[in-house]
Amino acid sequence: MTIYSMYFGIFLILGFIEFIRALCPTTGWTHVGDSCYFFNWEKMSWSEAMEWCKSKGGYLAELNNKEENEQIQHLASIRHQPSVTHIGYEYYWLGARDMKTEGQWVWENSGTPVTFTDWWPGEPNIDDATIEDCLTLFSSLRFKWLDNDCQKLRRSICEIKLSN
Repeated sequence: MTIYSMYFGIFLILGFIEFIRALCPTTGWTHVGDSCYFFNWEKMSWSEAMEWCKSKGGYLAELNNKEENEQIQHLASIRHQPSVTHIGYEYYWLGARDMKTEGQWVWENSGTPVTFTDWWPGEPNIDDATIEDCLTLFSSLRFKWLDNDCQKLRRSICEIKLSN
């Protein structure tokens, strides 16, 4: 292997990495698998969060398999840094609801049933005091899934699927 071919190989790899980064929109989006994700710190209701994501060209994230879920949990744990002034826990909206039929969770953007799940034990639950029809990740429970009141103000995770 010549030094020329080694440099050419490095150049190709770096070029490919830059190409992948360029596929995601503006600053703040992170490329994972075949999607880009944005962690929105502004707290809003589930419907407002979905509209906010749509205004950015995406939708509330749909975590369809274990690998994707673990990657997003990892990114969320990196971004979630409790401090002296921060209470230490946070919820993040994802894109599924069971509003039409209790217990039948559907990804809102794609309209597909939720087949992979990562619920915290005992979730989703039926709480007589509140209606919890929207999906969240919860930091205090290792970013496991919880059902939540859709009107609560939460952070959110947006997704843009990259075309093949």
